[in-house]
Amino acid sequence: MAVSLTAPALAYGQAPAELAPASGAASEPTIAPAATDHAQPQDEVAAPQPAGAPAQPETATPPPSAAPAVPAPVSSPPLAAPISPSANIAAEISPPRPRLQLSAGLVVGPHAVGEADCQSGEGYDECQHRGNFLGTGVTIELRAQLFKALYLHVRGVVVGNVRQRPYAVHSGLGGGGIGLGAYSRLAFIRGEYMLIPAFGPSTYVPPFYNKQVGRDDYGLHAGMVSGGLHKYVSSRAAIEGWAGLVVGPSSHRRTISEQASEKRLLISFMINFGVAFDLVLAKGYVPPPWPKRQRRKW
Repeated sequence: MAVSLTAPALAYGQAPAELAPASGAASEPTIAPAATDHAQPQDEVAAPQPAGAPAQPETATPPPSAAPAVPAPVSSPPLAAPISPSANIAAEISPPRPRLQLSAGLVVGPHAVGEADCQSGEGYDECQHRGNFLGTGVTIELRAQLFKALYLHVRGVVVGNVRQRPYAVHSGLGGGGIGLGAYSRLAFIRGEYMLIPAFGPSTYVPPFYNKQVGRDDYGLHAGMVSGGLHKYVSSRAAIEGWAGLVVGPSSHRRTISEQASEKRLLISFMINFGVAFDLVLAKGYVPPPWPKRQRRKW
């Protein structure tokens, strides 16, 4: 009778491998260790290299699940350097309202319609206009600030009649005016009273006549409502233009035609284009320095 010594041997700390298995007993199957993920297949054999050739480093093959390569970003051209504020100083000038300003410019007007007559005969039609007036000249204006946008201005004006004498009336007008206006940095509107006496003869040659028997006497008083724009080109100087509706002076015309003889109130216009200069700047305002002229690079 065979007796197994396996249990007592295990009790005394002996390994089962030291005991001889019993005859006819089946041996326990052994479990092989699992292969690692990085084990190379047995059938892959490195290709032989010729003698004397330098050893080539092995390149790692990326796994099939690697992400696709991202294209390199396209480099954008460098941005232009910012423009210096001094380069646009002339375009950005907007000084506050000055306390005292002087303006001067060319003026067209006022205008007065004269006497007109037409005659027709055998094979001709003719019309003549006589005793009219159209002034062109200069004006100068001084403006003083009263309160914020409110200004008081005084004006001097001299215009000559572009119509030729003796067919036109008067040689010109000259005088002055005073008024009030509201001014902003871009626009203005004002009203004024003008005293503009005429100079030169008041007589003229009527239509289809050869003697100075017509007469047109102008009054002294007129009024004007005007508005305009101005744009600063430096810290003190500005260009400006304005147009106004002129009411007056009165007119008393006497001529050989009873229909043309009348008393009337002249309604016309005045248009000005000129420059303005700030004599006294706003309180506390210091104009920016004018940028130095840079040497041209060839």
